[in-house]
Amino acid sequence: MKRNFDEELIEPIEFTLGGEDYVVKELTADVMDGIDKILADEKDDVHTKMRKQLSIMTGKTPEHFAKYDLRKLIKVTAFITENIMGEKSKNSQAAGK
Repeated sequence: MKRNFDEELIEPIEFTLGGEDYVVKELTADVMDGIDKILADEKDDVHTKMRKQLSIMTGKTPEHFAKYDLRKLIKVTAFITENIMGEKSKNSQAAGK
C-alpha cells in the first residue's frame, strides 16, 4: 500500500479574531521548534507566550496580538491545537485502512 501525502489536500487552519481573519502558516519542524522554545522560556508570562506563539504561526508580530484578552488568545491556540490533532487523527485513521 502506498499513500502520497504530497497529493493530499491539507486544509489551512483559519480563524477570526477582532474582526480580522488569520491563516496559520505551514507547521514545519522549525515552527514547532520555535513554539517549544517559547513555551520553555520561563521569563515570559502566559500572555506573552500566547502572543509569540500566534506570531510564529501567523506571521504577525507579537505586539499585534497584545490588544486581545488572554482568554481569547488561549481559546485561539486551543482551536489551532485541536485542528492539528484532528488532522493527525484523520491521517492516522486513513493510514490504518
